[in-house]
Amino acid sequence: MEIIFSDREFEGVCQDCNRLVKKYGFQNATKITQRIEQLRAIETLGHMLKYRIGRCHPLKGDFKGLFALDIEHPYRLIIEPVFEVEVNKAKVDYYCVKIIKIIGVKDYHG
Repeated sequence: MEIIFSDREFEGVCQDCNRLVKKYGFQNATKITQRIEQLRAIETLGHMLKYRIGRCHPLKGDFKGLFALDIEHPYRLIIEPVFEVEVNKAKVDYYCVKIIKIIGVKDYHG
């Protein structure tokens, strides 16, 4: 998939291993890098969901429309599908989603 970042600062951190480790710690930095490489390697968001790569799952509530990938508990890498054409969000075919936007790393568990 193609990856874009919602935040230039976060993109810069993800591209610099030392900054990534400093900001998130070694374990999280390793997982963030792994998840980004998995996203780049797979064809569609539908495949991420089908094969549960990174335990990819849709979010609810305030985060509805977004997806999470496990990092180290309780942190998650939050992503958003980018639709190339207007879609009915009630009946999305995630096998057509080939671009995702990385929102950031969050602990939304409260």
